Amino acid sequence: MYLIMLYPLIFVMGWLSHARTFVMTLLEQFNIHIFGGTGCVSIWGTFIVFVADILSTGILVGIGYYSAIPSRVRYGYDYISGLYGGAVVGLSYLLSRMPSNPTFYLKPFKQLYNLIKGIKVQGIVKIRQLEYEENLLGVDPKPRYNTLDY
Repeated sequence: MYLIMLYPLIFVMGWLSHARTFVMTLLEQFNIHIFGGTGCVSIWGTFIVFVADILSTGILVGIGYYSAIPSRVRYGYDYISGLYGGAVVGLSYLLSRMPSNPTFYLKPFKQLYNLIKGIKVQGIVKIRQLEYEENLLGVDPKPRYNTLDY
């Protein structure tokens, strides 16, 4: 109960870090010591790199497990082992060159959003233009049918 009153002193002494700093440090240490990565600057960058490391490890473990099944090997060469070697080289290069800046990954989604928004705005403008032209010509935009005509 009285521990809450000691929090300012604990923070000043540096014995307890803030939650974001703690999560970033934890993910960064996992990345460095388990996956052999490097440090990052932001928490989102650390998270992106950590997720990419987890995904690439999962892909490699899946391919490696499938290539290690002894009953599949025929004719002295297993093409899955070659696929595994290629995946190791490709994913290693991708992970070494991958930026940890989250704005790099959000940019395509922002461009897609702006494209969809622009198409939507152009469509609304076109519809209003057609309605305006129909009103100038005196054409009723919503024709009403008499049920007795059928």
